[in-house]
Amino acid sequence: MDKQVIGMAGVSAPMGNYNADFSGNPRTTYSGKIFSTGFAFKRQTKDNFEAMFPGKIFGLRSYKAIQTDEGVSYSPRTLEERYEYKFGKSIESPKKKKKNSKKNTEKDSLGEAITEEEAPILNEKEILSNLLSCYDCRNFGLTTAVPGVNRSITGVAQISDALDLTPDNRSERETITSSFSSDSSKKNTTVGSYAMTEEAHYFFPFDIFPNAIKSFVDDGITTEYSDEDYNNLKSAMLSCATQGHSRTKSPCFNEFAIFIEMDSKASRPDLRSSIHFEKVENGRNKISFNAKSWVPELKEQILKIEVYIEPDTVEFCTDISEFIDDLKVYDIRTNKDITKDITISK
Repeated sequence: MDKQVIGMAGVSAPMGNYNADFSGNPRTTYSGKIFSTGFAFKRQTKDNFEAMFPGKIFGLRSYKAIQTDEGVSYSPRTLEERYEYKFGKSIESPKKKKKNSKKNTEKDSLGEAITEEEAPILNEKEILSNLLSCYDCRNFGLTTAVPGVNRSITGVAQISDALDLTPDNRSERETITSSFSSDSSKKNTTVGSYAMTEEAHYFFPFDIFPNAIKSFVDDGITTEYSDEDYNNLKSAMLSCATQGHSRTKSPCFNEFAIFIEMDSKASRPDLRSSIHFEKVENGRNKISFNAKSWVPELKEQILKIEVYIEPDTVEFCTDISEFIDDLKVYDIRTNKDITKDITISK
């Protein structure tokens, strides 16, 4: 794929908690602003990949059964165990011992000759090739900190943290009762709580840079990042929040995305200052893409701009229509071209 892509993905979280901290509250910056880590959006994209393309994801939490004296227990697999479980091979080969030689005169406390161990025999190229065949490693990268394969794969797609752009937003905590008691001697069931935001709108900047895996392509470890790879990633990103299924994530949904395809050598602008959000009188969400300050200068390097919106809740506005003739707007739920069905405000 001889291009790069920059963009922004918007997630709406009405009466939900898209990305909680370890206390269960929506994450906040030191100044008190609600935000979400890019890892939350990336995790949902990986989960969506697994639903769309079963068996093509490596970095999913999986468990192994352990037999103990008390019975069977379950614990998460290590990276090495996950690799062996998925590919049927160990990521680390057994160490081979050198034969005792006459020159080896060292002995242990029992008088046995001490043997030296050789470094494990690893097919690192095969291991990296297997990992890069997985959609999550290919797109988001992976660090393998295991003996003999201490490598860092920089993924093609990078997703940054997102601020909630809802004005004067804050989180709420509600109490709930359980159906059970934590102690049989107590007369009441357990009381718990959960946190949520009345409404939140997160906007995640991202960039897709196929040359990130060029060194692996040149070494024959993997194939070039293709248009099919890009389209699969785009499909997973456009519905990942909507497909989320948990008490606090079920209310969340994908409401907006913009994909700007550019020449592979073009300078990438920061889109944070170009995206604006506000509530309008009819209760709809007005999302503006104001890029008149830089789009005309990069017009020759911009190949295509695609915008995806939730048409029932979002009103899209932009100031670049006069510079980009083939700006397309799609229904984020169906991928239907609705450019002619809506009015793009300036």
